[in-house]
Amino acid sequence: MTKSSRKNISRKNKKSKKNVKKYSRKTKINKMRGGVYILPNQKKLDLNDKITDANALTLSEELKNNNKLEELKISSSSTPGNKLGNTGIKEIAEILNTLLSLKKLNISGHKFTNIGATAIADALKNNKTLQELNISGNNIDNGSAIKIAESLITIKTLTKLNISNNDFNSFGAVKLAEALLDEKSSITDLDISSNFFESEYAESIYKLLLENTKLTTLNISDNSINDNLSKFIADELKENTTLTTLYMAVNSIGIEGATALAGALEKNETLITLDISNNEFGNDSVIKIAKALTTKTNLKKLYIRGNTSDNIDYKISNFGATAIADLLKINESLIELDIANNIITKNGFEKIKAALKNNTKSKLNTLYMSNYDGITDNIVEDFQRTFEGRIVVK
Repeated sequence: MTKSSRKNISRKNKKSKKNVKKYSRKTKINKMRGGVYILPNQKKLDLNDKITDANALTLSEELKNNNKLEELKISSSSTPGNKLGNTGIKEIAEILNTLLSLKKLNISGHKFTNIGATAIADALKNNKTLQELNISGNNIDNGSAIKIAESLITIKTLTKLNISNNDFNSFGAVKLAEALLDEKSSITDLDISSNFFESEYAESIYKLLLENTKLTTLNISDNSINDNLSKFIADELKENTTLTTLYMAVNSIGIEGATALAGALEKNETLITLDISNNEFGNDSVIKIAKALTTKTNLKKLYIRGNTSDNIDYKISNFGATAIADLLKINESLIELDIANNIITKNGFEKIKAALKNNTKSKLNTLYMSNYDGITDNIVEDFQRTFEGRIVVK
């Protein structure tokens, strides 16, 4: 073997040892479960259903000196064995203290209680980079919600918070809403859906949220909102000038609530996206909404997907489709419309098609109309050919 060959082999061996040393840290994570690797320059890491109390400490140690990771997902599905308790969530809180590049953290669907939530809240107070936090689907009670609320006043970078589907009630919600009103809070996007607020306190919560001049996106879906609460929310919407996106799906809003919301839409000038799907809407409710939108130029996305129940009174038929068609004849702002899961037939579909064909200024590019009887793939394909692919039917 020549001297030159020996040098080349020596270089290769050194390089190989260097690589082994460089990536030796990732093997710990790999052994956790599922062949997960943490690479030095990785910006996003998805460890959903892979982290438990048993290996959370290892993860925390592995990420201590990482200065590249920006997004970390550690959510849990319904699998009982892959959930973080207070022990594991404390280690995740330590990541918040040491990982200075982290911008997005998802720790939804676990089972930590007040102890774990306190650790997260304390870590948030010292964090200077986190922009989005998802702690939905945990056991956060009133005490925990208050701790989180207190931290929102100190972290200046956090703009998006998902705290939906937890165990706090009106008391915790009021404290959160009050914290968001503080001038030091930076939250602009709040998901507080799938929570139960007692009716006697709900108005106070929604008043605080809708008078917040920083919130631009609010999700209050699945919060048992009835007609009376809808009327109250509608009155607040008339005065609100900052909210651009509002989700109110999966509630109990009927004709009275729809009428009130229609009145709010006539006056509100900032709302761009409205989701009122899966409520107790029928044709009369949709007619009210459609009529209100004939004079509106700001709303771009409207979702009025039908109720998932078999009650036809909560679905749109061809009668309601006529009102939607009348709206689409003149509307120049909507780009996305969801009227799926209703009972509109081919005749109603054709009216909508004709309306869009006659409106040369329509900007609609996405139309959701799935689960309809008599509307075959051929009919949908013909529709899309008519508009040369400009409007996608889903």
